[in-house]
Amino acid sequence: MRPIKSRSDIEVFTGKKRLYNLKEASAYLVRSVWGVRELIWAGKIPVVRDGRKIYMDIVDLEKYVEENKSTYI
Repeated sequence: MRPIKSRSDIEVFTGKKRLYNLKEASAYLVRSVWGVRELIWAGKIPVVRDGRKIYMDIVDLEKYVEENKSTYI
């Protein structure tokens, strides 16, 4: 297996993107863009900044979902 060197290699390897922009993250979490912004501002989801652009790591989004699961009895 060849080593992973770029973002496109990660997409090919995992079958999905690693970093999601705000709009994509809101679709993934089924929340509004402002709802995701509020999660970021509350410190519940870490971000990756590239200048003014904000990205969320899919691992962090999945971790947020897993940590906030609950069951009703």
